[in-house]
Amino acid sequence: MNAARVLADVETWCANAVERVFAVAFPTSLEPVRIARKIVPAFESAVLPPDSVISRITVRINPHDMARLDADRPVLERQWTEMLARIAVRAG
Repeated sequence: MNAARVLADVETWCANAVERVFAVAFPTSLEPVRIARKIVPAFESAVLPPDSVISRITVRINPHDMARLDADRPVLERQWTEMLARIAVRAG
């Protein structure tokens, strides 16, 4: 594992730790933009064999937030899919 990857992993761990503390200290409803902020780094950091593509990303959220966002789910999924497609094109 190279030094840049180790540093990125430490940065991700620290960011997640801070987010968890803030989530406990200041609970709020989950917003779609927070989901997108998690999807993008997962997508960008995925290591795939040559000629492979990501066909599905699973996002686990609590049932309360799922019920609240469920009516908008088709629109959100389409927007996130389009966003990831743009990122994939830009990344090559």
